[in-house]
Amino acid sequence: MLDISLVQMKYAIEVYKAGSISRAAKKLSMNQPNLSKSIKELEDSLGIEIFVRTPKGVIVSKEGQVFLEYADAIFQKMDEMEDGLRECKENKVSFKVSIPRATYITYAFTKFIKDIQSTPEIRINYRETNAVEAADNILYHGFDLGVVRYTEPYEIDFQQSLERKGLISKDYWESEYLLLMSKKHPLAEKEEIVSDDIEEYTELVHGDENYDKTNPTGDINKRIYLYERGSQFDLLRNVPTTYMWVSPLPEEILESNDLIQRKCSDSKIRFKDALIYRSDYQFSQFASQFVDTLLYVRDEIMENILKD
Repeated sequence: MLDISLVQMKYAIEVYKAGSISRAAKKLSMNQPNLSKSIKELEDSLGIEIFVRTPKGVIVSKEGQVFLEYADAIFQKMDEMEDGLRECKENKVSFKVSIPRATYITYAFTKFIKDIQSTPEIRINYRETNAVEAADNILYHGFDLGVVRYTEPYEIDFQQSLERKGLISKDYWESEYLLLMSKKHPLAEKEEIVSDDIEEYTELVHGDENYDKTNPTGDINKRIYLYERGSQFDLLRNVPTTYMWVSPLPEEILESNDLIQRKCSDSKIRFKDALIYRSDYQFSQFASQFVDTLLYVRDEIMENILKD
């Protein structure tokens, strides 16, 4: 098998097009001696003289003409391959993302999936998990993106941990936790809710999260730990004395489940949501589209909150 490179072949084609090594070197932004050396090494590997040097430049030998025709055909095939791969990528959705248990993210993901239904091939791994596992999924399990949540007291530790792991983190939302409850909840019509008001009611909590970092109140007498997302809305709707602390929800979700969200005036615990990914990660078209949808839903929610 011939020991030649695509770069050498490209150099030979450029020399042929330019008609001289000096003009080709200028076009290739390299010095003439290095280009001459590369062409000579190529000719030695092929065992032929591609170019005949003349005072006016170079002319192609008979053997060189055969070589250049094959070289040109190879580059045409490579262009076809690139076009084919590009078309394949454009017609295939494939990425993996880890997210926290946040309803607005699930809502955004649903909108994203609706938008890409015409795509011929879809392969998406969408996993709800905590921040530590989200980072591990990216580092060790081939995940592309993660959305992680943390509270302000832990921000420095969180950022340092990601830096040690070589991950990029970009905050995209900061907000207060809100109380989520049924429209029939005893506190639903109360103008101002404080922490003491909710002591007698039952709090719903995602059981596999680090609750100490997200608990806006003190000790709670009644608490139910949930490990299935679907059960939270059922309980909130059907047991009107239950409530949850949540990040703000889309209006559509609230209406479809007969729920409301309220501020607690003496609870100021805030959360931050951030995208995490490898420093060398290149966002695909569809990964970018998912992030854009996420930001669109965030803006929509914030606009509705400001109206209230």
